[in-house]
Amino acid sequence: MNTFPRNKLPLSLIALAMGAALMAAPKPQGNGTSVMDLPNEDIYVHGLVELGDTFNGALTIDWSEENNRILFERRGLNQYYNVYSATPDGFRLTAVTLNMPDASTSRHCGNPNWAEDGQFFVFTAQNAGSGLFNQTIPGFGLHCNIWLGNKDSSIFWQLTKVPTDTRRPKGVAMPHVSPDKKRLFWCGNTGRIETKSPWRQRALYMGKLSYNGAKAELTGIQEFMPGESQDFYESYGFSPSGDSILFSGNLDAKQPWYGMDLYVIENKGKQLRRLTNSPIAWDRFPIYSKNGKKIIWSSSQGMRIHYFDAGAKNWHKSLSTELWIMDADGSTEPKRLTFFNRRGHAHFQGKRCFIGGMTSTPSPSIIAITLRVEDRLFDVKSRVILIKLGEGESSNSGSDTRKKKSGRARLKGSRASAKPGEVEAAPKGDLPVW
Repeated sequence: MNTFPRNKLPLSLIALAMGAALMAAPKPQGNGTSVMDLPNEDIYVHGLVELGDTFNGALTIDWSEENNRILFERRGLNQYYNVYSATPDGFRLTAVTLNMPDASTSRHCGNPNWAEDGQFFVFTAQNAGSGLFNQTIPGFGLHCNIWLGNKDSSIFWQLTKVPTDTRRPKGVAMPHVSPDKKRLFWCGNTGRIETKSPWRQRALYMGKLSYNGAKAELTGIQEFMPGESQDFYESYGFSPSGDSILFSGNLDAKQPWYGMDLYVIENKGKQLRRLTNSPIAWDRFPIYSKNGKKIIWSSSQGMRIHYFDAGAKNWHKSLSTELWIMDADGSTEPKRLTFFNRRGHAHFQGKRCFIGGMTSTPSPSIIAITLRVEDRLFDVKSRVILIKLGEGESSNSGSDTRKKKSGRARLKGSRASAKPGEVEAAPKGDLPVW
């Protein structure tokens, strides 16, 4: 059965339900510990609340604690994405990217990310005049550039200068601002070669960001492509301290792009640490807990995925994932938190689903995820779910009694590489310095 409300209630009631979930969040114990200080095996799902229809269709989402506004993208009637801002109860909905220069409802904008203090945000926008559609969607990002908008979306600056090249198309995706607002981390298409990934060859990028309210500028851009495959990479942002960055990629030789693993570059570029070693499983969309001690991510570990086509170019038609948690250094056994795809389980959605972008919330024990559930003809529809975590099992935990399977199988024929939690060697010049 489906335990989530279907959001046909008035927004005021949805807001009350969401507020109750936030207010009922587990409080720190007498010794000052919180849920994210606990061992992974003691953390369970304690509550599930679906946000209103306002947020349906979101691919990525970011919640600013400072101004209590949520940024997300969704399609318009013409199927193009734009970035929207709303309060958590779904009110004050604003299409913020329709205020930018040469604004148009016929080009994609998405992947929004707030600065730590909520004074500005960054996002990707399709170049005016680009004739592409599917490959310019947020998260793919061909013919796109990174832009910065101020808090009230009245002034915008273009930060990157990616041309509209049809022969060797380049692009950008998933930009993230560092906690001190001095760095920007993103991924993008190099335009140099095609690979087995439907995203073509990607790389990771970091640059120096300056913004004083009157001018925004991005300088000192570094490109880096750690590992042997040099194929698929995706950026997920900074640790709360700003000393580490999270990304995924198929770094091993012969590792398929859809078997991407999670990595962290630590100590401001001094070392690369592998967080997962499951190159036949999908590991994507990680976020740090607010205290930086945990990483929560979307994974297909332990699930059999039968892709419909060679190279998994139509991956969204067959993918299933769940929510997992690990220690931030990957040194301890991770734990599966949800069972959205398990028939008979309290979390079961009734149809195949997978987890997309996610964000922390003002409560350290609550995260917001985009859950994409299968609709007609293998298509998927997205909605935003609040997940409250707590200590020990509850009525919403739906304890899993099956024998646990290891998610650390290594792809046959791939090179021996570092185990989760171990520092991995990287060729000189492959890591950024900041």
